[in-house]
Amino acid sequence: MRAFRATLGRVARQVGLRRAGGLFESQYLRSLGFEVKTVIDVGVDRGTKPLYEAFDDCLFLLVDPRRQAESLLRDKPTRYVFVNKALAATAGRLTLREQEAGKTTILERTALTAAPIVAEYQVEATTLDELLDSSDCKPPVGVKIDAEGYELEILRGLTRRWDRVAFVICEASIRKRFVGSYQLSELVCYLLKHDFMLFNFLNPAEARPRYYDLLFVPKTSRLLD
Repeated sequence: MRAFRATLGRVARQVGLRRAGGLFESQYLRSLGFEVKTVIDVGVDRGTKPLYEAFDDCLFLLVDPRRQAESLLRDKPTRYVFVNKALAATAGRLTLREQEAGKTTILERTALTAAPIVAEYQVEATTLDELLDSSDCKPPVGVKIDAEGYELEILRGLTRRWDRVAFVICEASIRKRFVGSYQLSELVCYLLKHDFMLFNFLNPAEARPRYYDLLFVPKTSRLLD
């Protein structure tokens, strides 16, 4: 039975399923009272339904570098602009790897999350600064990042506009899922350097977690009182 459960869990992760019972839900996010006009969803994949429902009156910038990425959306916000680019610390070009079970990554995967590569190609990369400077991006802004180990590099592309950001939701690896990726402590310290503090974990606790979705807020936020 234990082997069966382990296999079932591994298959669920490969197809992108998550266990119920976490806080990455529209009702919880709405209850926090964030006042935002724009939300940037980085690594949109099939869509982030709880985010779209929680902030249903906002404009969304949906960011995903895959070929024909917009056609893969299953859930869509009411108003959005699709940005078919990667995000990075600096603008340029990056190599994107598409893998089985719908996985994509800029970084090489470790044995923990390895999957056969089915396509590999160059994509254009921009920065969070450039997105926040765009005419579509009205502050205050919420940011969600799920970039398979590349989250810290993406945040390093935000250098001038931290005052426009109301919250950051970031998938953060706990175990060694990607070669050359950051440690969780580095991510927390980097955000603290920019006056953002960890507010909550949005997933159920696990005995040996691979990652958690974390919510960061400015250190001046009333949520920290």
